[in-house]
Amino acid sequence: MKKLLLFIFIAALNCLQAIAQPVIIPTDKQVKIGKLQNGLTYYIRKNSKPESRVELRLVVNAGSVLEKDDQQGVAHFLEHMAFNGTKNFPKNELLNYLQKAGVRFGADLNATTSFDYTVYMLPISTTDAGVLHNGYQVLRDWAGNLLLEDGEIDKERGVILEEKRMRQNAYMRAIAQYYPDKFNNSMYSLRLPIGKEDIIKQAPRKTFVDFYRDWYRPDNMAVIAVGDIDVAQTEATIKSLFGDLQNPAAAPVRPQTIPITWHKTDKVKLVSDPENTNSILTMTFGMDKKEPETIWDDYAEDKLYEVIGSLFDGRLEEYSTKSDAPIGAGNINLASGFFRGYKAVEVSAIIKDDPVAAMNLMMAEVLRAKKFGFLQPELDRVKKDILKQYEKYLAEKDKTESASYVYEYIQHFLVKEPMPGIDEEYNFIKKFLNNLSLERVNKTIAAFNLNKPAFILLNTTEAQKNIVSSTDLLAAFGKAKLQKVDPYVEKQFSGELMDVKPVAGKIIRTDIDKELDSKMLTLSNGIKVIYKKTDFKNDEIVLKATQWGGLTNLTPAEIAATKYFMLTGSMGLGQHKAADMPKVLNGVQAYMNLFVVPNQLVIMGSTTVPDFEKFLQIINLRLTNINFNAAEFEGFKASFSSQLGNLAKNPVYKFNDTLNCYKFKYSNRLSGLPLADELKALKLEDLKAAYQKICSNLNGAVFVFSGNIDENSFASMIEKYIGSIPTGAQPLSLDKENVLKPIEGKNTFVFKAGKENKSQISYSYYADLKEAPDKDVLLFGLLTDILQIKANEKLREEMGSTYAPSVISVFNRLPVAGFILNLTVSSLPENTDKIIQAYDDLIKSIINGNVSEEEMVKARTQRVKLFETQSKTNMHWTNVLEQQYSYGFDSGVISEQISRINQVSKEDIISVAKKYLPAANTLKGIMNPE
Repeated sequence: MKKLLLFIFIAALNCLQAIAQPVIIPTDKQVKIGKLQNGLTYYIRKNSKPESRVELRLVVNAGSVLEKDDQQGVAHFLEHMAFNGTKNFPKNELLNYLQKAGVRFGADLNATTSFDYTVYMLPISTTDAGVLHNGYQVLRDWAGNLLLEDGEIDKERGVILEEKRMRQNAYMRAIAQYYPDKFNNSMYSLRLPIGKEDIIKQAPRKTFVDFYRDWYRPDNMAVIAVGDIDVAQTEATIKSLFGDLQNPAAAPVRPQTIPITWHKTDKVKLVSDPENTNSILTMTFGMDKKEPETIWDDYAEDKLYEVIGSLFDGRLEEYSTKSDAPIGAGNINLASGFFRGYKAVEVSAIIKDDPVAAMNLMMAEVLRAKKFGFLQPELDRVKKDILKQYEKYLAEKDKTESASYVYEYIQHFLVKEPMPGIDEEYNFIKKFLNNLSLERVNKTIAAFNLNKPAFILLNTTEAQKNIVSSTDLLAAFGKAKLQKVDPYVEKQFSGELMDVKPVAGKIIRTDIDKELDSKMLTLSNGIKVIYKKTDFKNDEIVLKATQWGGLTNLTPAEIAATKYFMLTGSMGLGQHKAADMPKVLNGVQAYMNLFVVPNQLVIMGSTTVPDFEKFLQIINLRLTNINFNAAEFEGFKASFSSQLGNLAKNPVYKFNDTLNCYKFKYSNRLSGLPLADELKALKLEDLKAAYQKICSNLNGAVFVFSGNIDENSFASMIEKYIGSIPTGAQPLSLDKENVLKPIEGKNTFVFKAGKENKSQISYSYYADLKEAPDKDVLLFGLLTDILQIKANEKLREEMGSTYAPSVISVFNRLPVAGFILNLTVSSLPENTDKIIQAYDDLIKSIINGNVSEEEMVKARTQRVKLFETQSKTNMHWTNVLEQQYSYGFDSGVISEQISRINQVSKEDIISVAKKYLPAANTLKGIMNPE
């Protein structure tokens, strides 16, 4: 009997031990993970979204934080050199080859260097086996075959310096000031990725070779391939191409984390800048090590912190409706990530004008949660929102884009972030949320240690820099932690989103476009609804709606009010106040934004399939019954004005706004930049009147939907919620007398703004036309693509006078036929004339016939590849169908787009350039430093 009892006891003990064993997070079985003998890791996944494409990445577990003193900036510089000559693609042949394969430089082909890592990005077509193989060869060359020729290094120095100059702004100046204090002179504060100017200018080739040899080695790299590929064949290719890479002898050890010593006592740093647009207060409590999440318990803790963050968000959001609140927006994060291997509790807020009051409010919310906890209804809402999001992920698991997986695998390689796959993750989240008790949540927040040494940062505007001293702010912090707080009181609400269902209109006509597989419903109120049922996504419906008229039917005073329509997006709907909307729409995933451009009203939105009816209700109420509550309006004004700050202090915003005023002769019909002082003075009746005037007659508007539409219920819901919108007896028309008219002739506008020694160029060719033929619209787009290719080669690569020249164009037939061709570029002030002259010379050379067949191949292929990818998205089709209706494009022009692109010759491009550019108006806008 004793033996039996002993056996039972041992068995029970073993059972308990088995139960107590931590459960390892599994790795998604859909991804093939392997490691070569030389240590290189690879991730391969077959994924058909988008079709015939693969996302390739080379991940190097090295960034600027590993640089030696004489290498500062070399990690980032090497990223540039990867495009300037490799063993199999010398000089600029790499870029040349990839462009001909349809890869756009910057938009597709790119790279990024951070403190801890460098990632090279190459999305490429899989339809041509040779092109695909060369894509892997490009990654192999980046991994071990950079030529790093002296001449190419010297050519790239100017480009790097221009990138550094372009990125130098108030944000970067602030980082340079407070990083050394916040991170206690760790390597992170001493190794900003852009590097030091003298090293960029003078570093010898050996400096680059040394960093490349030490860190670009197989045991420190990963190759990632996700897309429409054969997994076994891809694995064989990686083994064949990367297997001969060797690790250097006596290679330095890559530390998993870089040491950061946190402060022993509370510390305050005040930073100000004349170009800051608002003031931000941040309190960081200590810094803890963040270990890799390998078991579900670790993952659960991370998700618990997310839940608590969302609970804080819900409470802080209520302050946006209170005019006397000292913050515009706030955030509390219990596991804020800074750098690899670290986390901290961080409390931050955009403040209005009193940092001490803002500090007291934010700390009060932390103390309130610590002492009294959160409430069950708050937790239930957060759970519902999170679960709804994961349900969407699960619904889209077979329609997820390859790029989404790529990011996950990069994080897995660099920091061992788990990647269980959406099925496992959804099952865990569902179980976790079901079992998550309010008691556990409140115990977690109660354990938050407010006595950890804190770093308090006030990054403020020039006007507020003397509002408080470091000593006073530190003293206020001590008092804020000791303040008394009252429990949170949950405000009750009741009712559906729509308490009274609208009286439905009728569909009076249905038209079918067989070429585009779309339908157009004409409603009894004059609104047209175009829709296209697609299977691009399982749980997505996208909306774009427009109506001609825009600002042309408003007075100058009403136009000024339209800049602040953003407030209406936060207001309540129907009988519900804004403060109740998160509760009314708990778990609903629906987004809608309404704004007015000079000639059109534009509505954008998206939703899930289950929430489609709620989405239509939101649209109806936003257009017919916004709750313009006076008290909440004052709160939104105060909140938005603090977030908005003063955009005019941003040199680029100010320059573009002033240049636009100059172009349109300082017309009082321009809306201009939204400004904090102007917003504060805005009256509720003026905003309401302008908004209601814009929405009062949508007769003639078109609503375009694309997505997984249920046609059995779609028509009846459209009749109920769109057909019921009141409209005028006649369609609203665009008042052509009030269409903005730009200055004519050859004009130059010089503007001074900014403290950095850099200039901004905005150079436009433009003209009004009698007509805009469909063919010319296509040709002008390809002409723009060729100009972009030429600008990159001339202005960036050859002259080294800028980092990222951007050439864009618009070619429209309405409201007035015409075109705009614009170059935007940043440079040294002394180089602006050279850049403008070089760009003019490029245009003249095209007019004179200088378009090569190679450039045509690049432009055509890139546009075709882009179209093939975009045409499998709902956003693309809402834009296309809206433009077809609004601008009168023929369906055949759209359905035959690829064949039309492939038929364009260089003679066509030369012809369209000759036709439009020589007689065009021009405006050279130049912003020089003050």
